[in-house]
Amino acid sequence: MSIEAGDSISFWITSTDKAGNEVSGLGSESIPRAPALRIMEFIGEYVRSVSSPSAPLMNEIVTIETFWENTGKRDGTLVVGLYELIYEVDENGQSSERWKESLTTAQTPNLEIPLEAEATSVRVTFRWEATSPGQPNLYLVTDIDGDGSIGESDFYAADIAIGGISVVPPPPEDEGSSDSAIMMIGAIAVIAVAAIGFLISRRGSEDDVYYDDDDYEYYEEEDEY
Repeated sequence: MSIEAGDSISFWITSTDKAGNEVSGLGSESIPRAPALRIMEFIGEYVRSVSSPSAPLMNEIVTIETFWENTGKRDGTLVVGLYELIYEVDENGQSSERWKESLTTAQTPNLEIPLEAEATSVRVTFRWEATSPGQPNLYLVTDIDGDGSIGESDFYAADIAIGGISVVPPPPEDEGSSDSAIMMIGAIAVIAVAAIGFLISRRGSEDDVYYDDDDYEYYEEEDEY
């Protein structure tokens, strides 16, 4: 028998005495009893995640904080792993896919998350390395079949996607070399301008001294005359 929220249970007694009279009143078939029903169930669920940084560079480690809750009335445990779904194409043009473990899942393949009854905002941290540019296909895979480990059937049912991450591609090599060349040309230009300015200032100083000497000799000649 499967019981869900909103269901109720009723029971009654059916009997007759020696005279053939049936049971009547509260607890009889006409007025059954309806006791309080409390469903004791474990309902562990994923809530949300926060990734830092959200725009990582190539080979940078990303920290993914995940939050879980248990809205049920019974304690329980979830088995979870963070995986990246990678699509590959072989030399014959045949495409395939494989699940790559995150750094945390590689260390702890079947990570257990204990959740108490009615627990909220239980935080679990995963670490993942950005190896390809663009948006990765990251999934939280949980133990759906309840065997205590993550297997093929669990990967097939994986539907908890981790979004909001975009890996920044490395800059092109040509762009880096052109930037270096531009910086070098700019430095040479600055040095050349400084040298020209220095020469002009020296030439101006020498000319001033020359004219001062002439003026001095001119005034001496006038005095002698």
